[in-house]
Amino acid sequence: MTFRITKRALIRLISFAVAIILVASLLVYTYSEQTHQSKLALQYQYMQSVDDLTHYAQNVNSDLTKIIYAQTPEYLAMLSSKLWRESGYAKDRLASLPIDNLKIQNTNKLLSQVGDYCVSLSKSYAEGNTITEEQRNNLMKLNEYCDGMLREMVTVSDEIKTGAISLSKVKSNVKEEASNKNPVGDITEGFKEFEEGFSSYPSLIYDGPFSDHIMQREPQKLKGQPNISRAEAKKIASQATLLSIEQLKDENDEDSRMPSYCFSAEGLDISVTKKGGFVCYLLKSRLVTERKINVDQAKDKARTFMDTLKIGALTTTYYEISNNIITINYAYMQNDIIVYPDLIKVSVALDNGEIIGYDARGYLMNHKERQIKAPKYSKEDASANVNKNLKIESSRLAIVPSGGLSEVLCYEFKCKTSDDKQLLVYVNANTKVEEQILILLINENGTLTI
Repeated sequence: MTFRITKRALIRLISFAVAIILVASLLVYTYSEQTHQSKLALQYQYMQSVDDLTHYAQNVNSDLTKIIYAQTPEYLAMLSSKLWRESGYAKDRLASLPIDNLKIQNTNKLLSQVGDYCVSLSKSYAEGNTITEEQRNNLMKLNEYCDGMLREMVTVSDEIKTGAISLSKVKSNVKEEASNKNPVGDITEGFKEFEEGFSSYPSLIYDGPFSDHIMQREPQKLKGQPNISRAEAKKIASQATLLSIEQLKDENDEDSRMPSYCFSAEGLDISVTKKGGFVCYLLKSRLVTERKINVDQAKDKARTFMDTLKIGALTTTYYEISNNIITINYAYMQNDIIVYPDLIKVSVALDNGEIIGYDARGYLMNHKERQIKAPKYSKEDASANVNKNLKIESSRLAIVPSGGLSEVLCYEFKCKTSDDKQLLVYVNANTKVEEQILILLINENGTLTI
């Protein structure tokens, strides 16, 4: 049987074929353009973080130089407070960069300790103590390391601008082609020399949360926990990431104060503690370009994720949205008392609800069942030490971190000023001493405490 195609049918068939080719070409072009724009947006975001990091590192370095030669308690306190803020901003910018496998422990330690140490010295100086020769030598040594850190960051920034270091060659959805015959280094390599130069870094023992005697202590949650094998840890990582065991690649162990097995996949890093098999952190690098789910839906996703990890009685505290990613803070609850040192952070992508960040290091380091005694003073007694110009809107008991390894049971009073600013005032439940005041910065992107 012979089929004949008429001239009209042939023309129609050819027209359809040409139309399909044109539509397919347009789709390919559109996808390519969107990918290109996403890559540019991600590059710009990282470049801004590098510039900000260099700026804050420069401020930290100059403030520390001034602190070494400051003579009055008032000026030392002002400089220490400024340096503490600047080092915190620098850590925040550093955390936003695509650093492979979190291989910046020494840089993070320096930024954590330098502000904390200076604030501790400032408090001691204000109480009538003098700065000892050892403390001054520590400041000089810190200044040397901050100077080195700044030089390294300026170099990294310059090399990014010249193309010697790539911001896109990271474990994310934006990668260089494997066939590139002239590969460039990634940003992790830019910190390598500085990270390896900490052999003479001073041991800093002082009254503060980043003191070496605290940083080196055994995590409370891991005490008495059994050791697990790498195979068991990989199974836990597989369940947490919803990836098959075959998709997870073995990485080098993390031999820090919280020894862990590390694994990676496409754009993802995850760490599982060797004791107890707890997920320590999870980080997935990708660009989130839009918001399709709301805050409540994101909180549900985060809670479901923590339920799979069998994390117990935690309550939401505050959240912050940045670059279409919501980071939700959770704190442990014991007998209706909120325990702020036991903190977990969960980051959710607002385009599809994917968990792209999880950090339980604060929780694993501090969590234990505490013997909490009944407060000596009532809420009414403690409220008498809240400024009379503040309107108390709510209150509850809270355990907050203090200097060193200590914790304080406080009444947390949520207050409002006459011009509608919101504050949290913490009054010691056993002494009625005002311990802390935090300012709540609330907007459409969440709540930030300062």
